[in-house]
Amino acid sequence: MKTIISKASISAAVFFIALAAVPLSAQQTVTEKCAPSRDYWPTEGWKASTPEKQGMNSVQLGNLERLFSQNFPSSYSLLVIRHGYIVKEAYYNGMDENRSNNIYSITKSFISALTGICIKEGFIKSVNQKMLGFYPEFITADLDTAKKGITIAHMLTHTSGLSGGGGDDWLKNTVESRLASKPGEVFSYSNSVPDLLSGIITKKTGMNTHEFAKKKLFGPLGISVEKWETTPQGIYMGANGMYMTHRELAKLGYLYLNYGCWDGNQILPSDWVRESSSIHASFDRQKAYGYLMWVRQNQDTFNDKKIHSYYFYGHMGQYVGIFPELDLLVVMSADIKDTRRDTFFVMDLIHDFVQMHVFPAITDSK
Repeated sequence: MKTIISKASISAAVFFIALAAVPLSAQQTVTEKCAPSRDYWPTEGWKASTPEKQGMNSVQLGNLERLFSQNFPSSYSLLVIRHGYIVKEAYYNGMDENRSNNIYSITKSFISALTGICIKEGFIKSVNQKMLGFYPEFITADLDTAKKGITIAHMLTHTSGLSGGGGDDWLKNTVESRLASKPGEVFSYSNSVPDLLSGIITKKTGMNTHEFAKKKLFGPLGISVEKWETTPQGIYMGANGMYMTHRELAKLGYLYLNYGCWDGNQILPSDWVRESSSIHASFDRQKAYGYLMWVRQNQDTFNDKKIHSYYFYGHMGQYVGIFPELDLLVVMSADIKDTRRDTFFVMDLIHDFVQMHVFPAITDSK
């Protein structure tokens, strides 16, 4: 499948806001002890179940499959996973469960997870460490002194203020790019800054980012990445360029749905999952941003109750929706090229579709 990878940044400026906590109902399910109640783990592959056994309506899900292809005619895949079992799986436009797809900016969410693992393993002290401490080679006499305040947290939340990148040396040019705003003040979506995080992972672990991921994340989850693009200097891209199957993509969502636990191993600290899926920067009335993932600012509602939800999103309709209180995971992929719809609108369209057509299929509240 021919896919074009773009380094073009889609920018938006909104004011940075203080950390907002995950709703109490979601927090109550978080435990430091890695012991969620699961009767199997999909490391070797996902198991399927009838919707009714997992508290969902098969007729409603049948309608969902039809409506999805109608609403998103360039769709590739639709997976609904409830209580750890696939209850609906459909492929379109020549795609199937064994074909890899470019997940675009969901690559960022993998980089977020790898950053959390680096902190857990002690390679990075905390999100408060300064970016330039990892890149002393880019410090020059005429450096904008405000850049010294850029932290890992700013890089994870698109609030670093750095405005460029690309060229012959992506990392160097990103650090040297104009500072459009003071670190921590303005959200500006970047497809360059996450490459710096990948570079930090490579520097601190002594392995390239792909090798580290295979050892600490891909291997334990049973993910095989078909391809991962690199910068001209050989750093694995932090913003996009990763290819995998849709079932494999679902595994990262399932890791977060289980608060970092996988088959008895705490791969990600539960605190990292909680912080990553909390609001750190506001975008608009519908959505906000966590650590390289999107968080619903206008909370979803199920059975007249507000629930916490967040999602990984990639260009042209790659989506992993995570709904902890519903024990629900929804994965979609597509090739939406409608120029009238920017990527930020498409993600709202997809998430609204989930609320309107997946939520009503739930017949229990467990």
